[in-house]
Amino acid sequence: MTVSALRGAARAALLALAVALAAAPGAAQQPLTGRVVLEGRGVAGVPVTLHRVTSDSSGPLTSASTAADGSFTVTLPAADTSKSFSVFFATAEFNGVRYFGPPLHPGDVGTGYAVEVFDTASAARNPGAVQVARRDVIVLPEEDGSAEVNEIVRVRNSAKRALVVGSGTSTWELRLPAGVVAFEVGDGQIAPDAVVRRGDRVLVTATLPPGEQELFVRYRLARGTTRTKLPVTLATDSMS
Repeated sequence: MTVSALRGAARAALLALAVALAAAPGAAQQPLTGRVVLEGRGVAGVPVTLHRVTSDSSGPLTSASTAADGSFTVTLPAADTSKSFSVFFATAEFNGVRYFGPPLHPGDVGTGYAVEVFDTASAARNPGAVQVARRDVIVLPEEDGSAEVNEIVRVRNSAKRALVVGSGTSTWELRLPAGVVAFEVGDGQIAPDAVVRRGDRVLVTATLPPGEQELFVRYRLARGTTRTKLPVTLATDSMS
């Protein structure tokens, strides 16, 4: 091959590389098109925020507002290949309540996404709307004679509206057994700052949307406790 031919081939290779590099960011990014819906109808003017969760960080990325038909478009950034995983999701703020859309993984189709929102109602005015779908209680005896108790409570709102505190003190509550000397709320769908303990009562002030959410609590029974009663105050489907 002649020198001129080599130079021509090199120029062609460099040009191809430049085109590939210029196109890479656009190809890696894609729009996420979705809707905010209330009872199947789009809702206008709702703030929407795109979030990202990786193996070592999380936070909001960008925001938009829904159009007259409830639609919105945000840009999904390129997946960070230095992280072991990346997950995206959108939230919508409606009537003072934040609602979460389903998670998206890099490569998922960025169309047909929906965040469902609800009208609100007072929990106090909807007695019986909250039931326990499942309650798991794990008791771990300690060497000093005390016992650590872990509870995972999956609660269900069977109403068609999101339940808020309203005129009451909580959207729902859990009762603790006698002899509890320590109490904490673990990581779950219900945030710790929306849970307050008052004696043997655990008051949940978080808004409860239709469907199910989980609460995780941990507490300790005092040393020497050999028998105790576990209060059940809500209709409970399954308990173990």
